Amino acid sequence: FPMFLILSNIKNFFGQSIFSFQFQNYFIYLSIVNLIMDIQPIQLSDIDLLNELQPPDWEDIKPHYKYYFDSPYCEPIKISIEDKIVGIGTTFKHRDTVWLAHIIVHPGFRKRGIGKMITDTLVKSVDRTKYETIYLTDTELSNPVYLESGFEPESEYAHFEIEPGNKKPDVSPLII
Repeated sequence: FPMFLILSNIKNFFGQSIFSFQFQNYFIYLSIVNLIMDIQPIQLSDIDLLNELQPPDWEDIKPHYKYYFDSPYCEPIKISIEDKIVGIGTTFKHRDTVWLAHIIVHPGFRKRGIGKMITDTLVKSVDRTKYETIYLTDTELSNPVYLESGFEPESEYAHFEIEPGNKKPDVSPLII
């Protein structure tokens, strides 16, 4: 049976090739994604590039990442695609426990497995003979990623803020 194909190459928003084929009266679109994800330690020069990953409802992440970079207890990583940082995260070691912190994926690159890749890379980097437990806190957005990576809910946290102008409440000196 006769086939009629027309091949055209267009670029999508990220510069990836999208090929369209016309087969009889149907158009078929194929995205050829040959992007290489590069996982590397965060460098000091990367910290100023984190603005695009800044969640709008979080405090500035750059001072945290500067601390992580300088701390011997942290190992911050980044995932880059074509020299653009699209995801970050860090381990934070404390006694026999490791916390995963500030796992953030660029909004334009979500739902592509990058959050899971960061999480899994951080978990694999932990020496389980020294650190028995790995913890993290999640958000509504990150919860499915962490469950898929094997984490299980242990407890729930509540975050409180003092409204401007209100007195700091009296709390036990044992609470930090």
